[in-house]
Amino acid sequence: MDQEIHTLLQKGVIEETYYSYGEFVSNVFLRPKKDGRFRMILNLRNLNSHVEYNKFKMDTLQSILKLVTHSWYMATIDLKVAQEHRQYLRFVWRSKLYQYTCFPNGLSSTPRLFTKLMKPSYAHLRCQGHVVSGYIDDTYLQQQLFNDALNSLHACKSLFTSLGLLIHPEKSLDIPSQVATVLGFMINSLDMTISLTTEKKSSLMELFHRIMQSSQITIRDLARLNGKLVSSFPGVAYGPLF
Repeated sequence: MDQEIHTLLQKGVIEETYYSYGEFVSNVFLRPKKDGRFRMILNLRNLNSHVEYNKFKMDTLQSILKLVTHSWYMATIDLKVAQEHRQYLRFVWRSKLYQYTCFPNGLSSTPRLFTKLMKPSYAHLRCQGHVVSGYIDDTYLQQQLFNDALNSLHACKSLFTSLGLLIHPEKSLDIPSQVATVLGFMINSLDMTISLTTEKKSSLMELFHRIMQSSQITIRDLARLNGKLVSSFPGVAYGPLF
């Protein structure tokens, strides 16, 4: 846990803070990664119980794939969590209080709030001729020419910054490319393919081999494998057949 917290601090994913009125402190736990290390998870179950759920429609990876055009240049922008909202994403470790600077997995209200918040921004950008789509805090954009894609990227950043949104440079693709990682998948506009990233492949194979070599399979591991298989379908052409 100490090493994971140190790594997240170095990456700017979390930061040390102080106690304040109205905060919400959750517990954390570790989950094994494919390379034998661990990933720290912020348990937001209690926070989610206080969050109202509403049905809504949002763009997905499939929405983005419909936009991909042969040989066009792509770029992505990732957003951070605003300072005043970080107090709800806190945890304590070794008597020190930390908070997330970007949205962790598991916050139930995140998809709807970001979709509603960003919809007018995307509409404005599209009216200016920018090809753009968004999924929660990830923005995807593309243009036929490199310089046009770069201009679209600058326009998106300028608009987001003027609206008070915080851009996460380490998790964004700042230089337009014909090969880009989008929502965990590798999209190649040159040969018009989508594939699993190396990380996704390794994670899936590691879990599969561990289950196959076990004399007993827990329901949790089986459910986890099923979830990973289903989530990989966009990058595996015949995955659903199996």
